[in-house]
Amino acid sequence: MNKKFIIFIFILSLSLFVFINKSHFAQISHFVVNQNLESFEIYKTTKNDFIVDNIEQSAHSSSLVDVGDRIMILYFAGTKEGASDVKIYQAFLDKNNLKITTPRVLLDASMLSKKANKFIKKLGNPVAFRDINNKVHFFVVGVSLGGWATSKIYQLELSSDLSEVVYKDELRLGPFANFSHLIRTPAIAFQGGGFILPYYHELARKYSLVAFFDKNANYLYSKRMNMLNNQLQPSMIALNANECLVFFRNYKSYNNVSFLQSCKDMGNTWDKPQISNLNGYDDSSILINYKFKNNNRILLIYNNGKVLNKHTRASLGLYYLDKNNFLYLRNIDITDRDSYPNEVSYPSALIDREYLYCAYTYNRKTIKIKRFNLLDLENLIIKVEKSK
Repeated sequence: MNKKFIIFIFILSLSLFVFINKSHFAQISHFVVNQNLESFEIYKTTKNDFIVDNIEQSAHSSSLVDVGDRIMILYFAGTKEGASDVKIYQAFLDKNNLKITTPRVLLDASMLSKKANKFIKKLGNPVAFRDINNKVHFFVVGVSLGGWATSKIYQLELSSDLSEVVYKDELRLGPFANFSHLIRTPAIAFQGGGFILPYYHELARKYSLVAFFDKNANYLYSKRMNMLNNQLQPSMIALNANECLVFFRNYKSYNNVSFLQSCKDMGNTWDKPQISNLNGYDDSSILINYKFKNNNRILLIYNNGKVLNKHTRASLGLYYLDKNNFLYLRNIDITDRDSYPNEVSYPSALIDREYLYCAYTYNRKTIKIKRFNLLDLENLIIKVEKSK
């Protein structure tokens, strides 16, 4: 076969991979949007800081899931990030007695190897979320050879009591080279079942994508969000039943700006990325939103150490999106020493009827959780809006 014919077959195969499942779009229903809060339930307590009792030398990259009167916390821990002894740990914060359970090993590389019937050397970021039917889905990054650039995403579920891991599949996200795919942030659920999961490709150009799943959690197809390079760890929220908003981690490009991007058609149509008023210095952020009396409140948890003339991950701040600008609300945490590995980084978040919960890596030693009363935040937002 001549060279031109081979190139033609390659392009045709790649196009078929992207569009072959487009017929599944009819199965996708509308986004599930955070509830509209007409008032807040005030839980009177002064305890708002919590520390996970991590027994390993290092801990990183948490994920939170609201499971009723408890919050499930997942994170990875071991001797260091990328070590073969890294395990995924699970703990629970009880909303009533405000105690965190002793972390237990939920998954390690050997356990995943047995479930996937292949050798897996090490584990990375865990991501968990609950769908419209209250099933908790669990994705994890795994590497068989090399580093994160050769990683794959593995799809699992948790049993109804959240104690057992059920293996589902290795996500096959590339037609030829199914590797260098990673996750960091949770999915958006659909009203009729199914969800979309943001992920990113880390080899060479580094770009963000979104994967679509049906009501049985079967992978359908993927779409690249934009043609920007070096945009990682997309954090996505549903603005309404059809539209979404994404904030990206900028990997040392475009003069260190941070990009926002919106979608329509439940993630099938993407608008042009917009430059935000915040800089991005290769740090992971998280978007989260809620509605109060029909006002859509969009919050960003973001590393703002540079603003304080410290290293970028030395401080974690809470920001509010007002039209097209992020406005500073308050500080979340700051490290005692302005040097690595002292950092407050990789935030995860959830909102219930009382609080915003934020979990984050604390000095690479453990996971710290803070919660903020929503009524206090609402008053702060109003104050900041008036002072513009």
